[in-house]
Amino acid sequence: MTSLFPKNFFRIQENLKVLELELQETRDDLGICKSLLERKTEELKNTRDKLKEVELERDQKSYLVKKHTKTESKLTGEAGELLNTVVDATSNLEKMYRKLDRKT
Repeated sequence: MTSLFPKNFFRIQENLKVLELELQETRDDLGICKSLLERKTEELKNTRDKLKEVELERDQKSYLVKKHTKTESKLTGEAGELLNTVVDATSNLEKMYRKLDRKT
């Protein structure tokens, strides 16, 4: 049995070295993944911040378009009223001139 002990011991030692190398490779991979995750997390934060800015700009533009549309609608209605007033005034003037022409 003493002759088997050194063989097993050296085999176990070799296995341990292999496992230590694999563990170090795994740690290195973990470090790379951790760095990548941190970078992607920062990119995601920046993207979310940019998205908030874009959404705010969109909402502001939407608000302005809505208000401009409402103002244009009011102005169109007022222009129609002014046009009707001008048509009525023109009609009244024509009636007045015809009446004056009849009197003269």
